[in-house]
Amino acid sequence: MSQSAAKSVIQKLVLHKIHSKSGARFIGRNGWRIPRDYGNPLEEIQAGYNGLALVDRSYLGKVLVSGQDRIDLLQRISTNDLHTATASPGTDTLFITPKGRIIDLCRFVNLGQESLIISSFYNSQSLIDWINRFIIMEDVELRDTSREYIWLTLLGPAAADLIRLLAHKIISGKDENIWFSLNGKSVFACRNVRPAFPSFDLLFSAGGAEDVFLEILHLLERNNGLLIGESAYQALRIQNGIPEGGSELNEEYNPLEVRLQSFISFSKGCYTGQEVIARLDSFDKVQKYLMCLEFGQRITGHPPLPIYINEELIGNLTSYIFNPLSQKYIGMGFIKKRHALQNNISVKIKAGRSFVSALVKLPPGRE
Repeated sequence: MSQSAAKSVIQKLVLHKIHSKSGARFIGRNGWRIPRDYGNPLEEIQAGYNGLALVDRSYLGKVLVSGQDRIDLLQRISTNDLHTATASPGTDTLFITPKGRIIDLCRFVNLGQESLIISSFYNSQSLIDWINRFIIMEDVELRDTSREYIWLTLLGPAAADLIRLLAHKIISGKDENIWFSLNGKSVFACRNVRPAFPSFDLLFSAGGAEDVFLEILHLLERNNGLLIGESAYQALRIQNGIPEGGSELNEEYNPLEVRLQSFISFSKGCYTGQEVIARLDSFDKVQKYLMCLEFGQRITGHPPLPIYINEELIGNLTSYIFNPLSQKYIGMGFIKKRHALQNNISVKIKAGRSFVSALVKLPPGRE
């Protein structure tokens, strides 16, 4: 298939018809047609901040890993301790280069005889290619199962309450991971542990997914929650300093710059890139950090966009969006360390020939 033909193939979510019936207005992104919003982006953002919101993120790549050596292999090439994770259904881990740069931040889900890896990217092929580089004699097989599973994110202060109602179980502890049955289907719920962003991810098979999703949607609506689209999710993500594949998660940056220390084990032993990460941490060699930005004026141009203090280039803007709740543009970017230690630093973002004034802020939970 030619490159132009490949670009013309637009994928739809497994639950596309339900989203359409729910009033979704769609947008194309990275080869997918996904809900932009359901008619009122402002209410959708408010639901994520103040109550309960649900977004379908099944577009993320998913890789099924099988074989008796799978845990040992993944343990050697990712940052978190997956031997500990085998006693718990899921955890987050990073794949990094020998130079400590980010390949992917993934959710690892232990399925018993197999493991599922959920990528931060829309396409799982790069992750599959990366892992395959390390398979020599190991009994490990990889399969792209991106369309075989549904991946939802439930967010907002009432997220844990809805999980409790769905699972009929008490939810406690910041790392809670639980399995429960819904309409005869197994559903996995795992709490996101990132600061200032209360949320759970929900995983279940795409087979018979419509009935499961409608049951979740029914309970969501009964509890005054909203189905939200990509616009609201991006605003919530950026406001809370959550990195995204391709924008903040790529080989330009290392995990410490992206503030992902909680997904790194400093005690499990050797893994790919471990020496670099240990040296950066031990000798305080991190040169820049992920920060949030706020600005009132509209800018044009695609990130990364340079950020200046006076004439000094101090970083790059990597994501931005208009937040109708605050009536301001918000963004994320990487700022040199000496400017990334406090709130409300005045900077200028260069977009084309113009400069836009902005304030640099510590990500929520880092103040």
